Amino acid sequence: MGTLDELKYYCDEENTFGALLLTGQWGCGKTYLIEHQLCEDSDMKKKFVFLRISLFGEPSIESIQKKVKTLYLSQKWAGESTAFSKIANPIKKAVDIVKDTGVLGDIGNAVLSINPTDFFEIENQIGDKKVVLIFDDFERCTINTVDLFGCINSYCENQGLKVIVIADEEKIEPSEKAEEQTLPYKDIKEKLITRTIHYEPEYDQIIKGIVGAYKAQSTEYKEFLNKNRNRICNVFNKNEIKNLRSLKCAIQDFERVYQTFKELDYMTKIDETFISFLTYVLDVKAGKIETSSHLGELARANPNERFLLDPVKVWAVSSKWDQEELEKAIKEKIEREKPMAPKDELKFTFLLDLDDETIHEGFDSYINEAYCGLLSLEEYITLIGNISFAKKIDYKFPSEIDYIKLENGINKCFSRLNKSQDETIRSAPIIADYDFKELPEEEFHLYHLYKIIRDYSDGNIQKYEFNKRKYIEALNAHDSKKLLGCESMRFNTFSREMANAVFEYYRSLPSNERRFFVYGFFEMWKGIKLHSDFRTEESRIGLNALLSKIASIRPKSRLEQYVDDIFIKRIETLISLLPQQQEKSNDDETKQNLK
Repeated sequence: MGTLDELKYYCDEENTFGALLLTGQWGCGKTYLIEHQLCEDSDMKKKFVFLRISLFGEPSIESIQKKVKTLYLSQKWAGESTAFSKIANPIKKAVDIVKDTGVLGDIGNAVLSINPTDFFEIENQIGDKKVVLIFDDFERCTINTVDLFGCINSYCENQGLKVIVIADEEKIEPSEKAEEQTLPYKDIKEKLITRTIHYEPEYDQIIKGIVGAYKAQSTEYKEFLNKNRNRICNVFNKNEIKNLRSLKCAIQDFERVYQTFKELDYMTKIDETFISFLTYVLDVKAGKIETSSHLGELARANPNERFLLDPVKVWAVSSKWDQEELEKAIKEKIEREKPMAPKDELKFTFLLDLDDETIHEGFDSYINEAYCGLLSLEEYITLIGNISFAKKIDYKFPSEIDYIKLENGINKCFSRLNKSQDETIRSAPIIADYDFKELPEEEFHLYHLYKIIRDYSDGNIQKYEFNKRKYIEALNAHDSKKLLGCESMRFNTFSREMANAVFEYYRSLPSNERRFFVYGFFEMWKGIKLHSDFRTEESRIGLNALLSKIASIRPKSRLEQYVDDIFIKRIETLISLLPQQQEKSNDDETKQNLK
């Protein structure tokens, strides 16, 4: 017989000599089988009242007994409360009197401890239906196994109830080693469990039931799930670890992705994206994917991730939803899928996904754009990754790469971004260190190019350059209001250019305003040593340049000289706050780490 038939047979047996244990892996559908197939069976509902109690986290035997009795009474008096009220109402009045009068001592405490349910006993029938107790999540209970089995056994042996215990038995075994355990698990089990059924699920039927019962926010998503039922079954059956709970979560989480794709009218590959998402989530839950470092060449080669956008992966792994990033990624994908010139296709595509004709036709134009600084940071990363991979497989591009020109192009890109108010950057894509370790020593310049892009991206250089430009513009424009707004900005340097602007501004101020500027300047910059990404040596040069310029002023009066001297002392204090050690060469350090 199948599992469901075994459960029915146990319930129908006249004698009750012990409990039945339904065991199977976590997430395999044991609870679903009980709730949706056994308890909802029309014939079984005519003969039995099923009371399911979860033992998850239950702290004591008393809390379990209270749970059982409460559930039992709710079924016994379903639709009528007369019998319960006859006892409960007088008790409630007595408790209220004790509370109001403040009666203390044994009598008062006894009254306050009365629970109306204590006056009712659990029977093995409600009306003409037999009662079946179902204890779920047995292995997740915190109570000692001996005591827990003893509690459940009392319902079987003393009260003659049918009892089904649901558990992953493999998760119970370690409790044998617990210090408080006085008997081996197998001996305790033999006392209570009369029959053990190892659940062998019919996953296809369960999954179809899950899809059928799923309450979607839109009819479109429900229809989408129904259309893909067989594909969902195939994905689940191919996975080594069968966890229906993970599958249900994945189906629910993808609905949010589906709605965003639908809103942007990008449904071309939605089926493939869905199946990739299910596979990816199940692999993550099973520990098959190292989520901290799964990007790079291996990820690009993994067909399970081919249709997944990075914001969707983040949502799957960490439950962090970023609507703006996902919409941006979808729009970029729409643009990439439009027919494009070979040189543009090279900007976005991994080398193995290109063909020789596209490479030969578009490479020269593509690399020239790179030399001129016209690519985005993401596109430069793609180029560096493809060059690195080409070196490893000994693939020759149509023309040699000029790395000096390429670095100049990257620096031009930095300059463009620094001056732009509209063009923003996302975090640059990651290339794993092992992609560079396999290259010979003379190819280290590839890692150098990658590193300067990463440093620019991770160090928020664009934001710092934007702030520096605003500060200099405010000084040059003699705009005190804008200058005040700059005091809350973060900077990664005090450069020579900034020193020149500060000096010219200070020199142009009327004598009666200089001391206020000196105070504001010092307050603004005295926290510079707090930022770990602050360029110490560059700032030291800038502050020394400012110091020399202020010292060179020939004041007209002693009053002006006094303010200049204060400014000089404040600059000297700022210089003293800078760390004394020289900055390390990042390239030398990372080169050594790679080795």
